[in-house]
Amino acid sequence: MSWIEKLLPPRIKQGGSRKSVPEGLWTKCPGCEAVLYSAELERSLNVCPKCSHHLRIGARERLDALLDAEGRYEIGQEILPVDPLKFKDSRKYPERLQEAMQETGETDALVVVGGAIRTLPVVAACFEFEFMGGSMGSVVGERFVRGVQTALEQKVPFICITATGGARMQESLLSLMQMAKTTAMIAKLAEAKLHRTDDDPGKYYSPMLQQLKVALTEADVQSVKHVYASFFEAGPEINYGYRFGGSRGFGPSYSNYAEIQTLTNAEGVNMAFLATEENYQWLRALHGKNLVVPVVGDFAGPKAIRGVGEYLKQRRATVSAFYLSNVEQYLFRGMGDAERFYRNVETLPVDSGSTFIRSVPPDNGLFGGAFTITNGNSVTLGSNSYVSVSVRDSGGVSVVRTTTDSAGTLVTKETIDSSRTRRPSPLELFRAFRAREDSLLRARDTSFNFGGSRSIVVGNAGTLVSGLVSIRATLEAFNAGKLVQYPDATAMTKIDGWKK
Repeated sequence: MSWIEKLLPPRIKQGGSRKSVPEGLWTKCPGCEAVLYSAELERSLNVCPKCSHHLRIGARERLDALLDAEGRYEIGQEILPVDPLKFKDSRKYPERLQEAMQETGETDALVVVGGAIRTLPVVAACFEFEFMGGSMGSVVGERFVRGVQTALEQKVPFICITATGGARMQESLLSLMQMAKTTAMIAKLAEAKLHRTDDDPGKYYSPMLQQLKVALTEADVQSVKHVYASFFEAGPEINYGYRFGGSRGFGPSYSNYAEIQTLTNAEGVNMAFLATEENYQWLRALHGKNLVVPVVGDFAGPKAIRGVGEYLKQRRATVSAFYLSNVEQYLFRGMGDAERFYRNVETLPVDSGSTFIRSVPPDNGLFGGAFTITNGNSVTLGSNSYVSVSVRDSGGVSVVRTTTDSAGTLVTKETIDSSRTRRPSPLELFRAFRAREDSLLRARDTSFNFGGSRSIVVGNAGTLVSGLVSIRATLEAFNAGKLVQYPDATAMTKIDGWKK
């Protein structure tokens, strides 16, 4: 015992050893520097729950998240790297390969797996960046080719997730040869048009129907086939004006699917299911449990909504949210359609938290739309002059987003207005656009200069925002005679502050 240990009080001498924290229990987010519980981070697929930063993820983890757990098989795992050039820089090539294998557990930088995504068969390839920077050598090229060949033979889609640093210098010309090799296979894949479903759509949706135990009529099968083919052909540009197999009728009145996924609510928050990984995984989990129920049919008819009500009651489920879009706008136009719709809704199992999600025009739709101006002789001077205006706060300044129709093409601009003491009203901005259009038309037509009358018709084709309203409160208002027209529905819809 040393002299200093003899001087220490007994309480200090008997303090005992400190317990160590297991390695890997916590992970620091490089985005927000939050210290995260590793198990929680793994459950969120390495996406930070604090700031949504995407942390690096390995090839196996990526494929595990993408593919169904059942029925997987690896392709080309028996192909192993060699050193035909006896390459050596500061270290021998086999030494670098051995080190990469030990660090990653992989035999090369590409993992190719056959499997399914929600029962739809695919072949997926994923690069492992930790294996020599994901560089492409002979093994990577051969595994890629075999993956494409398998997809061609089975007539299933091929998916490749890239994370590569390019050609592997240790294999020199052999590595460069892989570029021509893989490019040729991609060309064959494109020629095969495996993304099309009009050849045999049954192979795509039959496994899904077997799982869900749904019987379809021939008309239903044709509808499913049409939807699959349309989405694959149009891609993210699909909109209501699209017609499969015909010309791409993307009119300026319709937003496409990609645009819809980037829209925000009245508070400037993107609430789309593809906006964040958390949103996507949440919706995917609901879909996997059959908790997302599509309503395909007449909302005012006797079958669609009432059938959903019976389906939910049999499973002792309650409606959490009913997405309406702006369908009530059209129901109020039909004789008795709105009443039949609300009577149908009364058959749904709801509680105090059950909510309608409506798409409503902000500020009653006065600042967005297509307008037509005519002179006193009923001659159209200008039409389809589409203007949409939205304003959101960002860092204490107002961001004004305007979309106008320029010769049939939508032009969107964003400007920052920090000069005002208050946030400008979208209605003010829309009126300014309309006044400018009016002035231009006056300059072209002399009837205005001699007191000619004019007529301005504004169509409600502008931006819609999402809003919430209680289903019970809506039914109570209807039964009390307070909900007699569409503006009554929009007036009771909360479009801002509803996230709080």
